[in-house]
Amino acid sequence: MLTLPEFERLLHQRLDAFPPAARAELLHVLMLSDFDRAARIGEFHSNPRTRTFAELLIDLEEERAAQGMVVGMLRQRTHYGQWGEGPFGRPCYSRVFSDKTSAQHMVLVFSLLRGVEDAKRRLLAVPEEDRTQSQADQIDFFRKRGSLFVLVAAIAASVETYLNRAVPDAFALRFRDNPSPQRAMGFWRPIVDSVLPFANMLEPGLDQGLRNRERVAEVQKTFGSLVEATKSANSAVFDAFAEHLES
Repeated sequence: MLTLPEFERLLHQRLDAFPPAARAELLHVLMLSDFDRAARIGEFHSNPRTRTFAELLIDLEEERAAQGMVVGMLRQRTHYGQWGEGPFGRPCYSRVFSDKTSAQHMVLVFSLLRGVEDAKRRLLAVPEEDRTQSQADQIDFFRKRGSLFVLVAAIAASVETYLNRAVPDAFALRFRDNPSPQRAMGFWRPIVDSVLPFANMLEPGLDQGLRNRERVAEVQKTFGSLVEATKSANSAVFDAFAEHLES
């Protein structure tokens, strides 16, 4: 097993491989919320030129102590021009991130985000004269600020309905067999398509740009009730999705 100084030296070597601008971006990404961080990691991983960057971020998702050390190291290097602890070393990282988040769970979340984005793209690809009223309403919803993220949150909040069981710890959920984000997005697609007609129920929560948390929670609850009401009709879709998940 590596000693702490040896482990720190390995981290220094990996971080030194990136130019200053990349290290600044790394620090910025590490300070994002879990959900936003997952989205950025997915973007980096999809580009061959930044895949090494993404791989470091994914490694850090697996080891929270290392993640906290890297934040301290990057801050020290940024402010003092050298590696070391200083006043920024080894912060209490649990104040910013959930200790339960794993790379596998991030794939679950990120692929849902990409699945909703794909649904939006598919809607916009339909010629305007060929769109049904339902499709037109869904496009209107997606044009509103914050719509993408409130829909992702609402879909994720109904996971117990899809699985037909209680989920005491959502952070423990992951796809079986560690699929790629692209393949995982395919698992979400039938779920997204089946609940997308209820997206308009979320519109009242967008009135103040998601700042009214109570209002957002209320519309998400309404959305969840509609998903629950269609459980029988969508049982084949939900059961197939449940086969891919474990916790």
